[in-house]
Amino acid sequence: MSNPFHLDRITRRALLQRAFFIAAASAAALPASADAAATRGRLTANPFALLGVASGDPGPTSVVLWCRLALDLADTKRWGLAADAYRVAWEIRPAGEPNARPVRSGLAVAARDRGYAVHVEVGGLKPGRSYAYTFRLSDFEASGLTRTAPAPSVLADRLRFCACSCAEYEYELYFAYDEIAKEQPDFVLHLGDYIYEETYDRFFKPGADRRPRRLRFDRETPLRTLDQYRRRYAEHKSDPMLQRAHAAAPWIVTWDDHEVANDYAGERSGEQDEKNFLARQIAAYRAYFENMPIRLSTLPVRQGRRQLYRSLSFGRLLNVAMLDERQYRDPQACRFDKLPDSKNIALADCPDLEADRTMLGRAQEAWIDGVLRNSQARWNILAQGVMFAHLETRRARKPGGSDGPHMWNDAWAGYLPARQRMIDLLARHRDKNPIVLSGDIHAHFVNRIFKDWRRPGIDLVAPEFVTTSVSSFSRDLSPIVADEANRDVVVYHGKAGHGYMSFELTPAALEAVMVRLVDIDHKAVSAKADRSARFRVEAGNPEVKAITA
Repeated sequence: MSNPFHLDRITRRALLQRAFFIAAASAAALPASADAAATRGRLTANPFALLGVASGDPGPTSVVLWCRLALDLADTKRWGLAADAYRVAWEIRPAGEPNARPVRSGLAVAARDRGYAVHVEVGGLKPGRSYAYTFRLSDFEASGLTRTAPAPSVLADRLRFCACSCAEYEYELYFAYDEIAKEQPDFVLHLGDYIYEETYDRFFKPGADRRPRRLRFDRETPLRTLDQYRRRYAEHKSDPMLQRAHAAAPWIVTWDDHEVANDYAGERSGEQDEKNFLARQIAAYRAYFENMPIRLSTLPVRQGRRQLYRSLSFGRLLNVAMLDERQYRDPQACRFDKLPDSKNIALADCPDLEADRTMLGRAQEAWIDGVLRNSQARWNILAQGVMFAHLETRRARKPGGSDGPHMWNDAWAGYLPARQRMIDLLARHRDKNPIVLSGDIHAHFVNRIFKDWRRPGIDLVAPEFVTTSVSSFSRDLSPIVADEANRDVVVYHGKAGHGYMSFELTPAALEAVMVRLVDIDHKAVSAKADRSARFRVEAGNPEVKAITA
């Protein structure tokens, strides 16, 4: 299709992206002058306590360690710190052996122009091992646990991991993150909406059951600037439950829309007439890479964009492909047309739903094909933000819409040819036991993915597990689920509530638990986890079966 953007916007984007990628390079690439100017510093307060520490992107012999220094979130220039740069000491040692000598250690620079964020890519570790790591500056320190992946040749007996998404800071406390920390999984998959760029006050329900609003800064309008996005990450990361989840295991992350703006697509804003969206997007992307435990050195820049999609191997048991379904997608079909509902659209009202538009970009599609083709793992997960299976959504249509098939245009159903290419790809690699993990919709789902969305019940290709929100407002989608057209697609739809997904994987089967938080008590800051919704997928058979007690 033709490029919908004018030449002046392409030129402007290139200039902005160049500035972004120079600024967002790995901390290891800091110029010598910055290192020379850095100080070990003496501080009067712990610079790690406000935002915590994290690890991520585990390999068989390496892992990323992350921290970001801050003392005062009201100060977006220095974050309460006196120097422009600090030398932060780090070390990593076998977990459970506090007196053991560090197996690796060093110094990293936390610089003001990178928001005082530190990314350390530690190599030379042993596969399939748990490690404890520590950051130190002056008289202060912070520690966490991480774990490397199994060796490439090893078929592990089991892996335990969690998946989550949609963590609006104010709508609910982060009880889901606290439960994830208690599980001490081998790793955590975050499927997007780690922050929210707006307060979404309109979803709050006044009354005694709602706790006070938590955000201190930038409440009135959506975020626009780098300083605002940096501070929003900092406010989220100041939550102790989130800090415990990060410190308990390595995370593997991708984004959805709220890391930038609601329902944005590629270079197009989710708002029809938003000006300067590219500058906003670049600021948001820079803040994301600064604040997440990602291997910056291994994320290449392709065509002026940093490539977030990547594949992580856990020996011969599992391969995880983390997808990017925002940066390369075409705009949603009929997004700004004068329809009764600009998101839940009737096919009859929007022929563009069947146009050849892309969700991932052709390069990423080809990459996924290669990942599955070359994978030696028994199981292969495709992890991304929005629902993949086809749900008929006509039960949720607004008055005045046409009858017939309806689709949610921001999910995969709004990109029919692109989704069909992906389904055909999954079908070609059915022997690799593909599993799709998704988020976004604020409700637990277990779905079947069929070869042809028009013929549900025929030719099952793969299962999909969709996590509810960590804390974002819940959605009652029971009217949609009740539609006869969705009978063969939906295996399970959870009750309204917050939570996450917990998985145990063996060579023989994947077992999934749709964890839902219940008995929430805001005054006591407590909640319980309902783990009664349990499912099993056996290797060689994509059918999902409920596990009954």
